[in-house]
Amino acid sequence: MIVPAMSKEQVIKEMLFDFDIVRRKSVYILKDVQKQLIKSKKYPFVQAYDYVTPKTKNNWIYILEFQNKKDIFQTFVNYHYTSIGLMAGLVTNDMEITFYTGHFFSRFVEREGLEIINPIDKIKEFFKLNPVLGSEPQGELEGGACEVIGRVKTGVVLGIRSKKNILVCNTYLSNEMLRKDQALITNSLKVELENYQRMEDERLI
Repeated sequence: MIVPAMSKEQVIKEMLFDFDIVRRKSVYILKDVQKQLIKSKKYPFVQAYDYVTPKTKNNWIYILEFQNKKDIFQTFVNYHYTSIGLMAGLVTNDMEITFYTGHFFSRFVEREGLEIINPIDKIKEFFKLNPVLGSEPQGELEGGACEVIGRVKTGVVLGIRSKKNILVCNTYLSNEMLRKDQALITNSLKVELENYQRMEDERLI
């Protein structure tokens, strides 16, 4: 089980151990949903499901998205708690992991004008809308870390990739915000540096 005292390396190891189990569960449900959709033809379809791994007792969300009967997408997200609160980890089929803080999801809900209170529902809503993250490094920081900007469907994700190659996203900017003020990215990256230092001090990255 993932617990707050674990290092990021330990958390990643635990998540990768779980991943095939979660993926198999997702495929099992996917086949059942697929049969129902072939009959109902209610496309597009997107639904988030909760899952607790039997052995490790870790909390996961998997999301099934059907654009039509052939275009199917699956998203896998673990969530757990750290010394600074809720943390979610998106795992790709290539076994790459991107972490998102609870603060990130609060900003997402706030800046998209959504009325979602439950923290887990915030995670679900973000990944239902934004299953894919395309990111690129920006300025390199002292010590080997670098700033990262990512694009998702609804906006921009800002984070820091640590010297250990761990990407943590902490801030979200909506497309509407960017249309009004392009300088927001620069200003928000400055805040990311402060968050990075705090997480480094907490030994979270």
